[in-house]
Amino acid sequence: MRSMKRIVVLTMWLLGASVALAQQWPRTVMRGDFEDPTMVRDGKDFYMTHSSFYDFPAFLIWHSTDLMNWTPLCRVVEDAWSGVAVCPLLQKEADGRFSLCFEVGDSLYRYEADKARGPWQRVSVSDAKGRKDFHDVFGVHKVVRVNDAKGQDYVVYHEALKGYGSFGLQTMVEPVRKDDRAWKSMADELNRKNRKRNGGRFWRESSTKKLPEMRMRMNDNFTSKKLGLQWSLWGESSMNSVKIERGTLHLTACGKSPADGRKLMTKAIDKNYLVQVQVVPTAGNWSGLTLYADSRNFCGVLTDGKEFVIYQDGQEKVRKKNPYKGKNCYLRMVSHRQRVRIQVSENGKRWETLEQGMDVSDYSQTGKMGGMAVRPGLVSCGQGEGMFRKFRYAVK
Repeated sequence: MRSMKRIVVLTMWLLGASVALAQQWPRTVMRGDFEDPTMVRDGKDFYMTHSSFYDFPAFLIWHSTDLMNWTPLCRVVEDAWSGVAVCPLLQKEADGRFSLCFEVGDSLYRYEADKARGPWQRVSVSDAKGRKDFHDVFGVHKVVRVNDAKGQDYVVYHEALKGYGSFGLQTMVEPVRKDDRAWKSMADELNRKNRKRNGGRFWRESSTKKLPEMRMRMNDNFTSKKLGLQWSLWGESSMNSVKIERGTLHLTACGKSPADGRKLMTKAIDKNYLVQVQVVPTAGNWSGLTLYADSRNFCGVLTDGKEFVIYQDGQEKVRKKNPYKGKNCYLRMVSHRQRVRIQVSENGKRWETLEQGMDVSDYSQTGKMGGMAVRPGLVSCGQGEGMFRKFRYAVK
């Protein structure tokens, strides 16, 4: 009986410790590749977006009422341009309208909307040369500063997750105050108070004391005719290459491999995760899954209904016979501690492993020129259309 009491006490202590750790500052509010955060407050509402790089549609606007829990609203840019979209600045103007400026090469694009949820329209394109960086410098970070309705100031910045370079730069929030004409972090002070209060909370939330939440739908059965906010094309703006009909996503093919094929990408928002999809084989088409950083750093699996082609380190590694003889099949990629396992299934229940132990930890050069985070995506190569059903994302 005494040993049982000890187990209960220890369990309660561990639970309390985990909650306390979850409450520490600074806090990760967006896990995964969310670089160059820019944020604005409008009353009790906060809005944020990040560099889009090669994504299209571009600049996903997020909404929060507590700075911690975020819901995606819309994508700002749905018309075309060519280049890499970076350095966004989201603002609310004196006339009450919202504006978003960002750079593509030497050009500065400006979009405006009456409401943050859109619709957004392009209003100008000008020369970006000489534009000042809107970020402040706070310690080793470039930050934007925002305050809440009570006047508490915060800095918002991005930071890599230690040991997970392939994961990208996640968005962090930290409380600050001005002291002797300089901004100083309140993290240590608040963390000490938190330990004293044994689990006291710093922001208003539900009684369950959950971690900050990203309320983005990741699974997709393709029941809506409109592409979900979790999706974006990679490196192109040809939205007519994507259509959804009767629970099937159709992705027009191009290229010969994931390196130059058409890719519809999402983001990994957990360190360890799986992605899977049902592929419907069509004549002349190679369709499948990829974990993709750039044209030289990816792994994945494609099928034409007759064979499976496995890619590793940006190169074709091996071909294996497809035992399902042209029937629909499921493809799955599991990333655990930056090691990837590729599996296939006829019914999505019993899985056969084709390859495992693929190391993607060095695929990304996060924080350096030329590198991107590793991201899951659907690929269509060769001829015709790739056809996909029942996309699933899950924590592993």
